[in-house]
Amino acid sequence: MGSKANVDKENIMNPDFVELPEVDRQEFESQVEDLRRKILSCYRKTRQCVTKQEEFTLPINDKSKMGRGKIEIKRIENATSRQVTFSKRRSGLFKKAKELSILCDAEVGLVVFSSTGRLYDFASTSMKSIIERYNETTEDPHHTMNASSEAKEAASLRQQLHNLQEYHRQLLGQQFSGLDVEDLQNLESKLEMSLRNIRLKKDNVMLDQIQELSSKGSLIHQENMELRKKVSLVHEENINLQKKVYGPQGINEHSTGSPTQHSFLTRENEIGPNLELSLPENVEKDGLGIAKAVRRCRCKASTQPCREN
Repeated sequence: MGSKANVDKENIMNPDFVELPEVDRQEFESQVEDLRRKILSCYRKTRQCVTKQEEFTLPINDKSKMGRGKIEIKRIENATSRQVTFSKRRSGLFKKAKELSILCDAEVGLVVFSSTGRLYDFASTSMKSIIERYNETTEDPHHTMNASSEAKEAASLRQQLHNLQEYHRQLLGQQFSGLDVEDLQNLESKLEMSLRNIRLKKDNVMLDQIQELSSKGSLIHQENMELRKKVSLVHEENINLQKKVYGPQGINEHSTGSPTQHSFLTRENEIGPNLELSLPENVEKDGLGIAKAVRRCRCKASTQPCREN
């Protein structure tokens, strides 16, 4: 009695304990026996079903006894078989896509190109709308940001161009609509400032041109003086040459009687750089002998020895 009391106490303390009603022992044993028989009967039936299934199951590698086996996924070499398979699989694929769009209310689009390049497509709504939606979904966000920034920049540049065109027309006096007195005064001050800058630039350009022309004039004057010196040297050499040819008395007579020399000196004083050098008339008449005499005189004046022909 003491042990039973302890067990009852432990069962009461256990929260998972459920007290069962008292039943007849013989009735309980008969129920257990019936349950055991049912379990054995189910086990025998299950074993029989498994045995029958194993008898009718064919090995996978035995292709002669197979009905419809697995197809190896690789390229079909026969062109006719490949085309037939493509047609059947394409029809099945389009059928499944249509069922998917109807059952799940999905927007489906399929595009198939055959090996010959022929196009086959299916769209539950419209292929164009599906492609546009796909592009919008898969578009790069950075590209979208760049496009938006470029659009803003283009709008800003267009506005700046419009403002510059209006300002240009105002400067030309073509458009003054919408301008009040203050705006007109500002425009007038800007025009006056522009005119002052233009005049200053014009004065600077003119001063530069004057300086350039004055420098060119000084160079021309210097060249003119050098040419005059050369003319005087040539004139002196001509006089010395005539002295050596005719002597002092002959040169005086030739200088008084020759109009060519007088005209040469006159033109030298008038024109300057334009020179006309000629031999006296008597020298031209004498011929070869006078030419040899002139050559001898030139050789004496120079440091190199003279060679007569």
